[in-house]
Amino acid sequence: MLGAPRMNRPTAVSFPHLDGLRFLAFLAVFVSHATNLLGYDSHKAWVNWFGLYFLLNGDLGVNFFFTLSGFLIVYLLIKERAVAGEIRVGSFYLRRVLRIWPVYYAVLAASLWLLPALRGALPPGFPLAIATDRLNPWLYASFLGNFDYLLNGITNLFAGILWSISVEEQFYLFCPWVVALVPPRRLLAAFALIIAGSLAFRWAYAPAGSMWFKYHSLSSVLYLATGAALACLAQREKFLARLAALPRGAIVAGYVVGLALLPLRRYPWAESAARPFIVQTLPVLAAAFFAFVIAEQNFAANSFYKIGRWAWIGALGRRTYGMYCYHLIAVFFVMAALDALGFSVVRMRVGTYVAVVVGSLAATLLVAHLSYRYFEAYFLTLKNRFAVITKA
Repeated sequence: MLGAPRMNRPTAVSFPHLDGLRFLAFLAVFVSHATNLLGYDSHKAWVNWFGLYFLLNGDLGVNFFFTLSGFLIVYLLIKERAVAGEIRVGSFYLRRVLRIWPVYYAVLAASLWLLPALRGALPPGFPLAIATDRLNPWLYASFLGNFDYLLNGITNLFAGILWSISVEEQFYLFCPWVVALVPPRRLLAAFALIIAGSLAFRWAYAPAGSMWFKYHSLSSVLYLATGAALACLAQREKFLARLAALPRGAIVAGYVVGLALLPLRRYPWAESAARPFIVQTLPVLAAAFFAFVIAEQNFAANSFYKIGRWAWIGALGRRTYGMYCYHLIAVFFVMAALDALGFSVVRMRVGTYVAVVVGSLAATLLVAHLSYRYFEAYFLTLKNRFAVITKA
């Protein structure tokens, strides 16, 4: 299982719509952070209401990433076992190291040393948390950053957004062993059991509204395992046939119902103590909706639109890992530049706020592109040496 790198050309599996979905998920996260972290208050009730019940739900983009990652990783592992007769676990780990670690540790270093060193140039009341005194760098260095949130709170946003990478790396640690050791006919049941365990953990130890509800690994694994379960179902011809034949009306209805849950999410959340069942059920519905979107986009024949038709979104989607990791650093430097030019970034006017949002998004796309082409590309090429199955 720990075999040497495969020198033959790997088998390619095509999912032409996943990259576009990745970009939309990143965009949702970016909008959520721009709404929540920059300290802008319009003083208009309807704008704040729209931000609370719609834009802030962009944090679910992280959960969508989890679901998509669980699907893709497990699907490729299943195909690897079918093609090679085994799972090369050591090669899997090396692929993850080569894909995740270079950007991760570059951002972590900038968050811990570069940005804090610039703190003295920032105006009092700068809205982005940058402290390192209560942050535990060893937790981030060992991909346990989400537990720094749980132990020390959110003290450094730039390192803090890496919490989701920590959760994914923890999932990758045991996921290939599940696929390698569990018989194929039992694999769906194994991931269903993980989903059930996550729900049990949430009910027993992660009350709605708590940090554990969102950031604990055993809470977040609900989404990763849901994606993995979808990957198992996608091996079944009957399941794929039913997806392919799904009527367009049913697909539209699925999107309408799923998207309608977004504004409703905040209402029961505000009364989580009084309505724990509703709040604990919402993540299950969200995970199911995300799985529906992934399945429909990739396997349904009657979709009203396929995101992969937008080639430019697919190209951006291949760079979303960098976009996610770099985007708050981009926000930092755009705000610092505007402050140096004399604009107030503490109590922003609407024009300054728009400039921060647009400038930060443009800077993020540029930095992610340069990183992908001149930094990540080397490691991605090396990564393919250890692949049996790749995503085309």
